[in-house]
Amino acid sequence: MNNKSYLNFDTIEQVPCRSPKKVIDVLYPYFKDKVVCELGCRFGDILLGFSYYAKECLGYEIDSNCINIAKTRPYKCPSHISQENCMIDDTLEKMKKYKPECFFSYSHATWYQRWFETIHNKFPNAIIVTSADPREGINGSKVTNNERKYLEILQNKYPGNYIEFEYEEEGQRAKTFLLHVFIPKEIKNN
Repeated sequence: MNNKSYLNFDTIEQVPCRSPKKVIDVLYPYFKDKVVCELGCRFGDILLGFSYYAKECLGYEIDSNCINIAKTRPYKCPSHISQENCMIDDTLEKMKKYKPECFFSYSHATWYQRWFETIHNKFPNAIIVTSADPREGINGSKVTNNERKYLEILQNKYPGNYIEFEYEEEGQRAKTFLLHVFIPKEIKNN
């Protein structure tokens, strides 16, 4: 998929309220042909991009306004969008039937370790990606000045690929967007 058609779609939200589209491109080698789950998918913007190359997509969001729109998006692979709290055991148990192989989240920094450990405990063989936009200030209701610190704590406890990149999108420019890509030993050794 070298023409990157997975980047040519309209989004509903703009950065910094959602991850930049470049995340979709950067995660291509990790998520291609896999069952991908986005926790906190909002309106489905990034999930839609993943759907161009994923085997199947799962989106979880608790906001009913967001989820109603996310369910109407033109996903390119089988997709299941659910209005559920993905940090609850019942939801995680139901999620197992889809056999998710990869997880992605762009959430508040103080949640990084909690959500990572919750997912890792339930899906120990899954690739887990945590993202951060460490600019100073407030993005909507999201304070971002601690994101780098919390992501580095996660990286130190659970070593993975630490990816840093620049992006410019919709008039927003950031010198740094961060991804912590945790790959279980079982996958690394194959």
